Amino acid sequence: MSYDTVFFDLDGTLVDPCPRLYRLFAELTGCELTYDEYWQLKGKGLRQRAMLEHIGYQGDADRFSKKWLDQVEREDLLKEDIIFPDVLSVLEKLYAQGLKIYVVTNRQSFEGMRRELNWLGLGDYFTQLVTTRQQMPKAEAVKQAGINYQRGIFVGDSKEDMEAARNLSVNSVLIQRKDKKTDYTEPENQAGSWTDIVIDGEVYGRALRTHKNVKPVFISVGNFISLDTACDIAMKLTDKESHIPIPTRLADLETHCAREALRNDEPAPNV
Repeated sequence: MSYDTVFFDLDGTLVDPCPRLYRLFAELTGCELTYDEYWQLKGKGLRQRAMLEHIGYQGDADRFSKKWLDQVEREDLLKEDIIFPDVLSVLEKLYAQGLKIYVVTNRQSFEGMRRELNWLGLGDYFTQLVTTRQQMPKAEAVKQAGINYQRGIFVGDSKEDMEAARNLSVNSVLIQRKDKKTDYTEPENQAGSWTDIVIDGEVYGRALRTHKNVKPVFISVGNFISLDTACDIAMKLTDKESHIPIPTRLADLETHCAREALRNDEPAPNV
């Protein structure tokens, strides 16, 4: 399938909000945690209330949450955000290919987001900016914006982003940035064995060993499909020559052809 539309989550996908979030937490709590200590705790899956308990915060947790939401998009804090190193080159390539590029985010302030993207030098790449204002699911925000999403793909860093893709019936790409903690153990050394892949305490997929004595492949759920079914299909699509499912192997070969064509300044094949 060829795509004409790409949906990007913003925080954690295009920009790194970690400096901003740490600074606000330190301001509101007066805690002495260092930046690295804060994110090590977050990487262990501690939510906001658990973080407050960990540092012995004496204030009211509900009031803290309200202050957090009121201030997390302050303009001086937004200027702490950093573009991830791979973002600009990816956006340039997608824009040059004529794809429609959208931001879909839970940000509360549309104008604040627009100003930030402009001063980061990213604003001109996007066809439209879509925000839920934390009032609806991301898929619903896309639909309400009247966007033709049928040939789209959703790129994000969270389970919520993957759910948005499923609710839109489009494919998805899960990006794992530095603030996520991923846990899985190696499955047993036999065909068909598997273990769950857990990110921040939530199951995102499975490590599946398709043959004995080979590295596992990683499975995540698609549209209207369970992990059990996805693993069963992956096993059935694996042959004796490769431990990777045949469609994935063919797609990888096509990718190599497209990359070689781009190196030679030739039109990339329609994959």
